[in-house]
Amino acid sequence: MTNHQLLVTHFKKSKNKLSDSINYIYSHYRYRLYYSETFGHLMRPHIREQIDFRIQVMNKDCYTSGSCKHCGCTTTHLQMSNRMCEGKEYPPILDKDHWDMFSKGRCRVGHLETHVTWMLIVTKHSTTLITTYNKPTKHVREVQLNTPLHISITAK
Repeated sequence: MTNHQLLVTHFKKSKNKLSDSINYIYSHYRYRLYYSETFGHLMRPHIREQIDFRIQVMNKDCYTSGSCKHCGCTTTHLQMSNRMCEGKEYPPILDKDHWDMFSKGRCRVGHLETHVTWMLIVTKHSTTLITTYNKPTKHVREVQLNTPLHISITAK
């Protein structure tokens, strides 16, 4: 199935077509900037850092298959969208101030509708993402990042 066919299928199932359309435009714009050697510098650093972070913590099955097993979106574009993953792998894109606090482990990010909370535990040698699901039952998921977050993100 082509990207266009996946988009049409996802769009037909969408509950919020306007929001999904805006996220689609953002994700394609960011995708082009992220991989562009000429214009890549135009992407705001806190957005690039969050995309790098999302790629690190995403479900490896989704990464390998190239599409999200929860919503069917192309994974390369899904990381660049403003919305959170339907599989609750990572939070929505944050503004610069909130990202700065979150990436240093100074705050939690929550999503009221889904009752999910994300928190980073940052030490000198490692970074761990803790995802807590409170509905229907409490469940905790931990993802150990390969390197400290501030090192891996600023490497680009």
